[in-house]
Amino acid sequence: STGSSGINAEYGKDPRSEKLPDSSKNGYPPDSDLASTSIIIVMYNEEISALLRTLVSIVLNTPMDSVKEIIIVDDKSSRDELGSRLDKEVAQFPFAKIIRNTKREG
Repeated sequence: STGSSGINAEYGKDPRSEKLPDSSKNGYPPDSDLASTSIIIVMYNEEISALLRTLVSIVLNTPMDSVKEIIIVDDKSSRDELGSRLDKEVAQFPFAKIIRNTKREG
C-alpha cells in the first residue's frame, strides 16, 4: 500500500470516485496478460497536489502488475516545493522516480 488514503485527504478529491470502466468487457486481454510498461509524466512547475493526484489515480486505476515504473521528468522547474518536498512525496511510491533536466528541454 502506498498510503494513498493520507494522500487523498491532503491533496483533494478521491480519484476512486472517478473509477474507470472495466476494459475486459471491451475485448481487451485480462490484466495478467498485459505487457510490462513504463509511465512517463513530463512536468514543468506543476502544482505538487496535481502531480500527486495523478500518481494516486494511476495506482488506483491501473493494473499495477503491468506497471514496471513511473518516471517523472522535471523540465527544470523553478518552484522550490518541486525539489526536496517532491522527492519526499514521490518516495511513498517505490516504483516511481524523478529525473530532473539540468536545462529546459521543452
